[in-house]
Amino acid sequence: AEGGGWVGEITNHIMKLISDHFDWIVRRGGDLIPLLSYTILGLLEEHRNIPPLSAAFNTEAKLCVRLLRVNARHWRGLGRDFIRVLHRVRLFPGIDLIWRELEQHEQGKTLRTAVRRPTPGRILVGRLSPYMERLMIFMLTHVNLGEQENPTNGC
Repeated sequence: AEGGGWVGEITNHIMKLISDHFDWIVRRGGDLIPLLSYTILGLLEEHRNIPPLSAAFNTEAKLCVRLLRVNARHWRGLGRDFIRVLHRVRLFPGIDLIWRELEQHEQGKTLRTAVRRPTPGRILVGRLSPYMERLMIFMLTHVNLGEQENPTNGC
């Protein structure tokens, strides 16, 4: 994205690559669609408050909606981490419609079922879990190099 530096450039290239090969991704099926959806939802969450990445954000949102619309069976069983990220971006154009559909589907049964099951590990590889994100942020901001404890020596 213009003004987004290398992050914006990489994001734009990746989104273009996915868009250019969308038909192949759909034909490939399997875990690729839910993995890409989960990863892009996470990018949306991260990029929403970064003005230089707003152009990338719009592209990401449109592409994510397109992926989620391919086939509901790809994402309905993805579990609580997927639903958590989807919930955090539920007000974004296009995603708001998907969120409402989930809320209304069988009076919210799809959502209640999804939050009771863990997101499969094969999908989580696309992002750190919220817990791991918190641990990494804590370590990077509060633990100085060389001051960490070694759990194998009983510290």
